[in-house]
Amino acid sequence: MTESPPASLAHLGAAVDALIASNALLFSMLASPKDVESAAALLEQLAASPLQSPEDGLRLDIFGETARQLRALQSSGVLPRRTELESSS
Repeated sequence: MTESPPASLAHLGAAVDALIASNALLFSMLASPKDVESAAALLEQLAASPLQSPEDGLRLDIFGETARQLRALQSSGVLPRRTELESSS
C-alpha cells in the first residue's frame, strides 16, 4: 500500500472552507430567515471575542467565515426559504 503524502496547510484550509460552506448551506435551507440572521449575528459576536489561547484564532476565524457564508447565502436569493417550501406543499 502506498503511503499518502502529509496534509499541508492548503489541504486543511480547503477542508475547513468546505465544512463552513456545507454547514452554512444546510442551516440556511432548514432555518427561517430570522433564525439565519440570529445565528449570523451570534457567530459575528463570537468571532469578535478576545483570544483566550493561541488555538482560539482559528476558531474565531471559522465563526466569522461561517457568519459571512450565512449572510451571503441569505442575500443571494438562490435558496428557497423554509417558509416557501412549507407553503408549496
